[in-house]
Amino acid sequence: MQMTRNQHGFTLVEVMVVVAIIGLITGIAVPAYMSWKPGYVYRAAVSRIRGDINKAKMKAVETRNQWRIMFCGNSYQLIEGDRPRNSRWTVPPAYTANPSCPMGAAEIAAFRAAGRQVIVRDFTNLPGARLTADCNSSPTAITSGSEPWFTLSPRGTATSSGPVSVYMADRGDCSTFTISTAGRILRQ
Repeated sequence: MQMTRNQHGFTLVEVMVVVAIIGLITGIAVPAYMSWKPGYVYRAAVSRIRGDINKAKMKAVETRNQWRIMFCGNSYQLIEGDRPRNSRWTVPPAYTANPSCPMGAAEIAAFRAAGRQVIVRDFTNLPGARLTADCNSSPTAITSGSEPWFTLSPRGTATSSGPVSVYMADRGDCSTFTISTAGRILRQ
């Protein structure tokens, strides 16, 4: 009686061929991914800003109060006003000046205690993207005291203190956002 032997597994040559194929695919895919990622991050930052401006417009209509977007260093905040027009951007009695940019936890708590919404956003998960005041050859950083803002009313109109830009240093890409008095978002 002859015993038959079932052989299972792969030979060394087969394993080495598979490893070589994986190495070849990786060698092609990694450089393509590395060149694609900064563009994706830039587009995500631009999309986030545009989406949040639209969100503030919708919130203004929904709550029937003005909403303001204040752009700070590398973050921005959406703040609900206290009136349909001529809102005070302070929360008496604790804060008599305009809110700091970005707001601290105490300021956010004071706004929320007064029944007003505050949404703070930043670019921590979008490395390389940053907010600037312009798209010049060397973009100007947003400094304290000169933060641009957009104010959106329940009627759909808007005012602003000036443009805000999204700059991607790795690629040199830059987009500037302004808002028309009719509330239309303009991207240059």
